[in-house]
Amino acid sequence: MSEREEAVSAYVAERLRAWLKADEKRTQADIARAAGISTAQVSTLLGGARGAGRKTLRGVAKVLGTTWAELEESARR
Repeated sequence: MSEREEAVSAYVAERLRAWLKADEKRTQADIARAAGISTAQVSTLLGGARGAGRKTLRGVAKVLGTTWAELEESARR
């Protein structure tokens, strides 16, 4: 995994935590379903144990209402 993907993963985890916190009815399973990934992947991403690949991050970007390019740009700041 590249440094760029690691930076985006960390930024996405931060955004997902805020997304979950904004509505207590939202769950990791909601993220997983909408992003087309497993709940284990969501848990790993949120826990920061390791970064996620580009395919996973693109799916999560949809949940957050953004794109990979926007996430990448925001992670650089």
